[in-house]
Amino acid sequence: MRASVAIAAFNGEKYIEKQLESILNQTMLPYEIIISDDGSQDNTVPVIQQFIESRRETITQGSVHTRVIVNNGRHGVCGNFENAFMHTTGDVVFLCDQDDIWFPEKIEKVLYIMEKRPENVLLHDAEAFKEENGKMIMLNYRLMKLAKPEGESVWKLDRSDYLPSVFNYCIIQGMCICIRREYLMKILPICKAANHDDWILFCACADNSLIVLNESLAYYRIHGSNTVGISEYKKKRSIIKKLETFDMQGKKSIRGRYIWFKDTISYTGECPNDEIRQRYEFFTKRRIEYLSGRKILSTLNLLRADKRGVYKRDGKITLIHDLYFLWRYSRRYRVQFMSNLDEELRANSVI
Repeated sequence: MRASVAIAAFNGEKYIEKQLESILNQTMLPYEIIISDDGSQDNTVPVIQQFIESRRETITQGSVHTRVIVNNGRHGVCGNFENAFMHTTGDVVFLCDQDDIWFPEKIEKVLYIMEKRPENVLLHDAEAFKEENGKMIMLNYRLMKLAKPEGESVWKLDRSDYLPSVFNYCIIQGMCICIRREYLMKILPICKAANHDDWILFCACADNSLIVLNESLAYYRIHGSNTVGISEYKKKRSIIKKLETFDMQGKKSIRGRYIWFKDTISYTGECPNDEIRQRYEFFTKRRIEYLSGRKILSTLNLLRADKRGVYKRDGKITLIHDLYFLWRYSRRYRVQFMSNLDEELRANSVI
């Protein structure tokens, strides 16, 4: 079984070398390393090229194929990963996002399980750390929060238990994922209202083809530029800039929830429970009607929807975004915005 490593790089000169070092120090080397760089404005690409040249002997002896692809323009996180995926040729694909450092036995242990199991996607755990003055400081925090069956080190996530969850949130970071390439090609393109890991895990759970290895096989770096979990509002900026950002995020929420539920329900062909059915109905139909309607009546309808719990999973900020959008723009603008949701969003990635 040949392993491909897909790395999505962007302005990673500080971290990429350590990541590559951990991949080339594996007890079982990958068949290939595909690096897609999304227009880095620092020295990421030269650092990658210099590192590959410095480890040429290991790469040659291990028959590791390396390829660096520099994107023409920005593709975004999902587009960058998708570009890397399309250039892989191995049997399974390991994901990297330049925030991870692999344990030496990661590929060997994962491939051993993948060769024995029929499932298409495997997850493993990881340990979080931060760096200070070039030193690793462990944070005593593991990424995986999934309930473990007693006595099991490898188990299958039951679709009936976890499908409602993956509609709502990502259960593990993408750098903990290994996926069969044949299956990966079937579920592309990635839903443009989600991150790559959200979509992969959703599809695998929907297809009842997701297994878990309850073992840490990598370190995950926590810093000020992680793609997930860093608040935009912590940065110092003017009131005007904050309002512009708030407005942009509100519009992204309208488009994103609409497309996410359209794509996920289309993929599964069903709503797994009443909560998902209610949210699907709201975000793809009722929300569109309310945000296209008259302001006072629509405000009352949105507040009633909030009382029914449709905003519960996304948080009150989503309701505030909707009310801002409703009162900020004319009805003509809002009607036009809603009428273009499908065409606009599928042409331009949200994330």
